[in-house]
Amino acid sequence: MLYSLNLSLMVDIKSEDVSTYERLHNVLTNYAVDNPGLFTTYTKNASGGYDTQKGAVNVIISGNRPRDYMLSQDLRYAAYDGRADDIGKGIAPEFIPLISGNWNTFFNSDLAWDGLGTIPDDTKAALDDIVAQVHGENKILRFWNLPIDAPSVWGPLYDANVDLIRDFQRIKYTANKNDNHFHRREGLPTATPLSPNKYARQMSAQR
Repeated sequence: MLYSLNLSLMVDIKSEDVSTYERLHNVLTNYAVDNPGLFTTYTKNASGGYDTQKGAVNVIISGNRPRDYMLSQDLRYAAYDGRADDIGKGIAPEFIPLISGNWNTFFNSDLAWDGLGTIPDDTKAALDDIVAQVHGENKILRFWNLPIDAPSVWGPLYDANVDLIRDFQRIKYTANKNDNHFHRREGLPTATPLSPNKYARQMSAQR
């Protein structure tokens, strides 16, 4: 079966890494056998690299990631979610296609920003440099633990070409359809959201 769309599925392992991943691999294998072309597959070649067969779904393992076990596999249906210390190490994007990082790991001390107002010039320059490094490795980038979950932060991330923009803070909004504003229930300032197509980027297999 041929698929015209591509979806990224992140699996966040919270339990023991190897046994959970082994179970997941078995489940993915069963689906892959019944549905050829469903998952992107990574097959180890003679040179130690990977031959990649694009599928409809790119599975990426986050959380408790069994790195050594995944590296030992001759065939995988999932890739590995990298971190800041994986940048610049020459790791193939067929193993680590995505770099995920805590915002505060990258932007602290003189680069810290509370997310209000305009992003400081030094912080913006550092952000642009990180994006350039990650994209130079043919990988994509996302941050978690953003300063605040608001357009004042989403906009600079979008402008810097950060690929995935999402935050896990438990901030709830209620939509006012009359003025197209989102009102924070926790007493933070009212903000006008960017279009979903502007800040929620889909992972692209063409990068």
